[in-house]
Amino acid sequence: MATERILIIKLGALGDIVRTEGVLHDIRAHHRQAEITVMTTPAYEYIFRRCPWVDDIFLDPRDSRWNLSRMLLLGRRLKQRQWDRVYDLQNVGRTTFYRFLFFRGIPWSGADLWLAPFTGGKRLSPLAHAANQLAEAGVPTRHTLHPDLSWMADNVDELLHGAGVKGDFIALIPGCSANHPEKRWPYYRDLAELLLAQKRQVVTILGPDEEEMRDCLPGIILTGPGEYLPLFQLAGVLKKAAFVVGNDTGPSHIASHLGRPGLVLFSDHAPAAMTDIERGGLTAVERANLGDIPVTEVFEKIPG
Repeated sequence: MATERILIIKLGALGDIVRTEGVLHDIRAHHRQAEITVMTTPAYEYIFRRCPWVDDIFLDPRDSRWNLSRMLLLGRRLKQRQWDRVYDLQNVGRTTFYRFLFFRGIPWSGADLWLAPFTGGKRLSPLAHAANQLAEAGVPTRHTLHPDLSWMADNVDELLHGAGVKGDFIALIPGCSANHPEKRWPYYRDLAELLLAQKRQVVTILGPDEEEMRDCLPGIILTGPGEYLPLFQLAGVLKKAAFVVGNDTGPSHIASHLGRPGLVLFSDHAPAAMTDIERGGLTAVERANLGDIPVTEVFEKIPG
């Protein structure tokens, strides 16, 4: 009997990808003997290469849908693989376009773009929606609501030792995409100073969009082989943190799905309830304007 070929579509972004770890696990458990391929963008290939629930990667450069020659090339590449079933975890206009252009006649688990996020008039969180989608496809959802990114975390003992980190530490994630400055809480320097005054160890994790913060934040700023920590080392650091304080950004979602306790600070850009980030000991603090969250409120929520 030929091996069943399953295609899962998940194009981005980082927070969304790490959140779907449990969905991938459930699909793998349901299709134990299948060859499972994830269709994603080049930026996230390395994550799925490590994911234990995936066998192969199909790269989508996300060319313009109006570029006929590129769409024809993508269609030829897809049709060469002879898929038996598709799970669309992106559920956007692009993937609906792909369905009707490239996957006619192939069993498809996806969503009505207008009705999918709602049940009985109530908006669902992304993971609740994913659980509904899998249930409709007959896939048991043991892991969907409980992502576990432990496989993503490198051993960082040597890295921490080299940076002078000893014992418990508090990890700060003060950045986010430069496209969303409204998601950046402005008082990380003040918070770090309060923690250091209490003799707490503070470890700050910066990304490429936070270069201007490097010289103004006290405590230890971790770097990897280059200027910034590679993602799997970043996950390893977060896994060892005693507590995490961060903005609504990909690394904070990784901390959540590693089961770390902490606080994530949300503006009105998106409600925390719609991100599935609150779990275990990690909770959200929300204000329409992040500048309205005083440093004392955050500091007092960090256990001594």
